[in-house]
Amino acid sequence: MNRNFFLSALIAAIIGVAAMSSVARADVATDIAAVLANASLTAEEIAVQVAEMVTNAEDPSAAAAIILGALAGASDAQLEGVGVGLGNAVLALQQTDAAEASEVALEVTTAPEAVQTSFATTTGSTAAVLAGGTGDSLLGTESGSKSAD
Repeated sequence: MNRNFFLSALIAAIIGVAAMSSVARADVATDIAAVLANASLTAEEIAVQVAEMVTNAEDPSAAAAIILGALAGASDAQLEGVGVGLGNAVLALQQTDAAEASEVALEVTTAPEAVQTSFATTTGSTAAVLAGGTGDSLLGTESGSKSAD
């Protein structure tokens, strides 16, 4: 069953990247290329920029896929920054769109180990666990404010 879920989610992510406007894809690709080309940025600064790129994207999971696709030759600090940034993006998205947060986490399951490790440290869980919770909060399906009725 999990295999079918992951396969369906992977297909949805691929379709999502294809559906994202070419201008938006180009913007994310240009932005992450500029971040990775700036050797003076710390892992923390990279994390902030990556989180902003993903949370402000028209399609956050497609943005995450583009970011992860740009990591060839990235340094350890850059990989760490991307993992932390994606983790922070998932935590932020969890507040507004748990399904989208899960889709971003699913993208991280194929990332380099350093990205996955810093993601897990940031979120408190592995990307695979978070990706499996489509539609649920990190705190479970019962999170959010409840009335005292």
